[in-house]
Amino acid sequence: MNFWMFIITQENWRIVKKTNIIGSKYKTKIDKIEKGDKIIVYIKTPHCKIKGFFEVLSKYQEDGRLFKGGIFGNRLKLKPTQILKKPIEFRSLINKLNFIKNKKRWYLHLYGVRGVLKLSKKDFEFILNQ
Repeated sequence: MNFWMFIITQENWRIVKKTNIIGSKYKTKIDKIEKGDKIIVYIKTPHCKIKGFFEVLSKYQEDGRLFKGGIFGNRLKLKPTQILKKPIEFRSLINKLNFIKNKKRWYLHLYGVRGVLKLSKKDFEFILNQ
């Protein structure tokens, strides 16, 4: 089992929450994700919040527009494991996350990763338990 963080917009979060589907433009990223993997959904700037946790049920290709800002045709069907009523403020976690090496410029670790970031089990569980 692997652990992932998807970095998406607030608009696309509403779609993920409603449909239990998430997508990426990048097939190489989705190809690394397997059934049973765990996903954190992070809402990017200006929110910088964790909104939910999911388990991957399956992956598939779709050409139809579902998401704002693109087709994101490499998709995952998800099962929600926890939708947060009070989102986790990501900035409050920075100093304790191992994958963030540069604590002052933490955002550099999230952007440029093509919207999907692999996490260690330790970082995933730390975020989950907040």
